[in-house]
Amino acid sequence: MPKIKEGQVWKYESLSEDEQSYLLINKLDYESSIAHVSIFNLLLQGEFFDVGHVPIKIKYLKDSLVNEINIIENIDYEYYCDGYNEWKNSNGGVWGNTLIEVIEAIKKTLVEKDDE
Repeated sequence: MPKIKEGQVWKYESLSEDEQSYLLINKLDYESSIAHVSIFNLLLQGEFFDVGHVPIKIKYLKDSLVNEINIIENIDYEYYCDGYNEWKNSNGGVWGNTLIEVIEAIKKTLVEKDDE
């Protein structure tokens, strides 16, 4: 399993339409085994979008990583803070799935929301 740390940018096992996508590890909470990541350049219905905050079990994150592509020493947390704070204040859940499964669920939710 890869060694991970905050600030790393990774390629991960992705859906075929998301090969250009990558993620940033914003925060690692080893006590509760949660990684807080942002995912960039996802494709849905011909449009690219980002997800600012995805809480995922560290084991599933590590299982999904392919290769490190960069490291950011000074993370700009502003992008992901809103989602993180909302998650924390609402005692939000944590994904216990591979990133492909997480992204499929996020996309399904977005499509269903658009259909309403």
